[in-house]
Amino acid sequence: MFWFEFLLNPTLLVEHLQKPSPDPSATELIIKFLAVAADQKEAEKTEPKPSDGELKFADVKPEEGYRVSKKVQALRLLSLKVAAFLKWDLAILETKLPLTMQVTLIQELLIMCLNRSVVEEIMTNREEKYSGSVELLGALAKETASMLEKSRTKGKSEGDAGVALFALTLCHRWVVRAVRHNRIPTKQARLPYIPIPGLQDAWYIAPNIVEDVIRGLENLILESIAVLERVATLPGAQPTNAPTPLIPVYNSFALPTEDSSDEAVIHDWNQSIVLSPQEFHCQIRYDLGSYFFFREKYASAKEHIQGASELFSLLSSSANAIGAPMSFCTVAEDVLRGYISACKLDSASTGLAVTSPLSAQPGGSLLDQFFHSSKNMYMGIVPILQQDNFKKEIPMVHRDLLELDIVGAASSGNFTVARGLPLQIQTLNVIRRAIGDGSTGSSVHFAATTGDYLQSVQQSPIKAAELMISSLKPMLKDGSPDMKKRLKQMLLWIMEWGGDDTPEKDDSEDEEEEEGEVVVEGEAKSDGSSRWGLQQTLLSSGEVRSLFTEDELVPMEMRWKMQPSTQIDSKGRALPSLAALDAIPWYTSSDFQGSNMKLVAGRLEQQVILSYNPEEIRQHLHALLSINSVKSLIRINAKWELPIPLHSVVMSISRGFMQDFCFILLAKARELTEMKNYDDALGLLLTVQSEVQQHIGMGSGMGNAGPFGNVALKFLRLVSWEALLVRIPQSLEQWPHVDNPQELAALCRTCLRELSGGSGYNGGGPDGNVQPRLELAELCAATLLNLHDWDYLCSLDVRRCPNLEFPCALAIASRHLLKFKGGKKVSRDTWDLVIPAFGPTSNVSSSSQGSSSSSGPHHHHHHHGSGGGSFHGHQHKRSYAGSTISVVHRSSSPSNMSSGSSTPGGLTRSHLILWIERLRESTVLSVLASLLARLHNVLRDEPSLELNAEYTALWPAVLSNTNSYHTRAVAEMLWQLLSQALSIYPTNVGYLKLMGDLNFVMNHYAASIKYYLQAAIVVSDFFGQPIPRSVIDDTIFKRMIKCCTQLQCHTQAAVLCQFLEEVDYITAFKSLGERGGLTADAADAHLSSCIWDITLLEFIVHLHAKRGEIHRKQQAIKVIGLLELNSNNNEEIQREAANIRKSRFLRAMARQYVI
Repeated sequence: MFWFEFLLNPTLLVEHLQKPSPDPSATELIIKFLAVAADQKEAEKTEPKPSDGELKFADVKPEEGYRVSKKVQALRLLSLKVAAFLKWDLAILETKLPLTMQVTLIQELLIMCLNRSVVEEIMTNREEKYSGSVELLGALAKETASMLEKSRTKGKSEGDAGVALFALTLCHRWVVRAVRHNRIPTKQARLPYIPIPGLQDAWYIAPNIVEDVIRGLENLILESIAVLERVATLPGAQPTNAPTPLIPVYNSFALPTEDSSDEAVIHDWNQSIVLSPQEFHCQIRYDLGSYFFFREKYASAKEHIQGASELFSLLSSSANAIGAPMSFCTVAEDVLRGYISACKLDSASTGLAVTSPLSAQPGGSLLDQFFHSSKNMYMGIVPILQQDNFKKEIPMVHRDLLELDIVGAASSGNFTVARGLPLQIQTLNVIRRAIGDGSTGSSVHFAATTGDYLQSVQQSPIKAAELMISSLKPMLKDGSPDMKKRLKQMLLWIMEWGGDDTPEKDDSEDEEEEEGEVVVEGEAKSDGSSRWGLQQTLLSSGEVRSLFTEDELVPMEMRWKMQPSTQIDSKGRALPSLAALDAIPWYTSSDFQGSNMKLVAGRLEQQVILSYNPEEIRQHLHALLSINSVKSLIRINAKWELPIPLHSVVMSISRGFMQDFCFILLAKARELTEMKNYDDALGLLLTVQSEVQQHIGMGSGMGNAGPFGNVALKFLRLVSWEALLVRIPQSLEQWPHVDNPQELAALCRTCLRELSGGSGYNGGGPDGNVQPRLELAELCAATLLNLHDWDYLCSLDVRRCPNLEFPCALAIASRHLLKFKGGKKVSRDTWDLVIPAFGPTSNVSSSSQGSSSSSGPHHHHHHHGSGGGSFHGHQHKRSYAGSTISVVHRSSSPSNMSSGSSTPGGLTRSHLILWIERLRESTVLSVLASLLARLHNVLRDEPSLELNAEYTALWPAVLSNTNSYHTRAVAEMLWQLLSQALSIYPTNVGYLKLMGDLNFVMNHYAASIKYYLQAAIVVSDFFGQPIPRSVIDDTIFKRMIKCCTQLQCHTQAAVLCQFLEEVDYITAFKSLGERGGLTADAADAHLSSCIWDITLLEFIVHLHAKRGEIHRKQQAIKVIGLLELNSNNNEEIQREAANIRKSRFLRAMARQYVI
């Protein structure tokens, strides 16, 4: 159905609106009517001239008055009819209509209420008198208010005074609501604006027009508030001089006909609905209260909300009695109750508690009572929570917060609460969680273990049991079978986990603890009762016993009856007993059906697994051996493993306590090392060393070493290698703060010396000459690299340790670099070792050498073999120290990689990653980073995407068959290397710039800008000094411009164009020309404060003038007029002005991308 059909036949409009889902909808019709009326009015300003057919603007003289065609007038009246059909609901109009059309609709309503002469006086030359539509709206509202004031002064009410009063209040209510609505930040839906010739989207409003409307409304807000407050204080319907508000309805507006003149259109206000003063004033007070509350003027808001709530209570009671809804008031009761609660109004005084269906019970809903109790120092909170356990109205999050607040306040002493209140609230919350939704037992276990409830139970088990019984009694009377089942599971869980195992103490004991700690106010004092007292108290209640069967009660009662008395040692500590062992969480009731000795042994084994204290482990092992001296204890945990050499030596120790003790301590040391708890791991290894040394000293006179026999020295050396294997990862974690680096370097040299001088990796005899494992040898070589001990690595004979070929080659390259200051190409050995890792067969070679790169202990037995033989593909070279070293030369072509990767010294990608993870020294990291950067440049072969790093010129620039290499793998390897280097040296400018280049090449534009800015921050002291061109040159700025363009931050790209030696005007103009949905940054945020180039500013002025953005054009002109940007200033002033704006802009960029 088209809009002109309603214009030809007005009766169709009401039939269309009464449909269930009219298409177009009512608000769409209003938009269409007003849009067509506006277009028609613009078309009427031009008339065709018969002579030449050209269009000429008609001269409108002031004396001709204000004239509107009948078609335009009819369209506006149709829009008012539709608004009347919607009952003038501002909530619908302000969300469904564009802002400018809301202004037009309110204007038309005010015009219909005024005399024609007044309207003509205002509308004539209105474009010269008023700067915007909002000022015109304010003038119409003033005339309407003046007319009403004259009507009251005369003592009689004219026929249209009631409609005028309604229109005036509707106008000012809309102003108040519009200001509040536009000040609330909302995410606007992005509507693409595509200009099509001859078609204009009615929803599209230029941003500058919206800003002008909002600015005009803010200027009108004080007048609107004054009018509404004056109307809200008018007396009721009894005085005769106050007009009764009338609501115009659909039939109140008369449409012009073909024969009628403009003056003949008379509206029938008698058909309007008489609005009760209570409903009228209720809506006004509600809108005023909402606005004042939004503006944080709580005194005024409280006054108006109080009045609105009282009137709403009367209206609700009368509406319920009559059975008819309110015709005008759109106040939502739940929102009004929220305002009442926020303003701290008494619900009884407002009257809402009497009429609200949600609060028919005394005191309001449970949630209201809960919040009220929270505001009044938690008075009466326990009965509220008890009721909520039945009704489940209060969200559990509020109850959890209540528990945290009370427990925290009681512990800190902020205010005093009842002594048992925290525990009582915890008990009620545990019950509420247990009976919540779900049928699995896991939720019940979670309910009992959430928060500090179990800790509170352990402090006061008897008190907790009594509170649990009192809280459960009302629940068990009328509870469902499912509820009782869940409560039973909860009780079983609490009885298993709750309580303590210390002997009972006298309740009259002093509150001071053994260690001198005093219980703070509000914290429950431990009553000394054991877990058996908790269970006995719970099961003494008939209601609780009814949840269990006799078969379940018998074993639980036997537990505390058979509990032996606890013995105390000389220091007053309780000796371990069966009750203490029951604290282990793996305990179940069925364990009591077996032998007590087996149960004790099981609990002791669990303690051995859990403990990392060597003395505790020693005691538990002695106890286990006293129970069963035949069983081996090294297999109680299947995850305990030792390296093959160490395992074989431990198994050669005499069977008994010492074998189990050493094996368990060594296994636990490996566990702690994996958890990066290096100090405790070293402590366990030192304990093993002291045990071995003690037996060696004891057996020196007898010619043996006790249970260790003739492997004592070998075992001692293996343990020392394990200790070194802990110290090296610890030094890597603590880098650069290494404890005693000279000693650590000496130990590493000793390790490598024994490796190169022995006959195998893991060989050795009983005299203690034991070869270290491959994993330790690689870590020692990496440590010497990091500790700058390159001379030893350069002199190392890699024929005996070919897997150390890479660190030796890296040490040679680093030494070359320092010796020749980067002026001479370094050895190709490192290059030849690295490039095969990125060939097509690197994955195959990785699988073939997985054992060499694995650090697991069960892999090292694969590396046995003689170390004296030569390897295929090796050549002998003279090192700088004069010794002969073995270097593997490989062809750069991938065809030779399979043979190269099969050599023991070859590198695979996984092996290279392991070496990168071990490197810490800056020079070594820089050498390897430059190698990977040069390799990436050679493989990519794109000058615009080259990685710029130090020392890249030291490496070969040509590589055959480049298409066979994995360029992406090189970039990822370099990214991993730089990430590790920056974690150690975060202010290294070279690493930051290279990381920015790498992210730029990988199309990670935001990260690239981040690292470029970090490099600039380091060299300029956070932009407090000019950025040196030698560090951040035009290449980096151009890449930053490209990044901003790709991120659609075109304004930032335009500003960065000024940073170049020669300003890139083409890119800057193109970036500034982007607008609308194509710009992802604040389009004009940097214009006034960050642009200093006059040419760019002149282009901006032209651009805003072309777009019709007058306000922004004036801002740009104001910036051009600044004295410091005058082109006649000397170079120093111009340079200072540019530096200030550069620093300001780069700090803003840093806040966006870095911070």
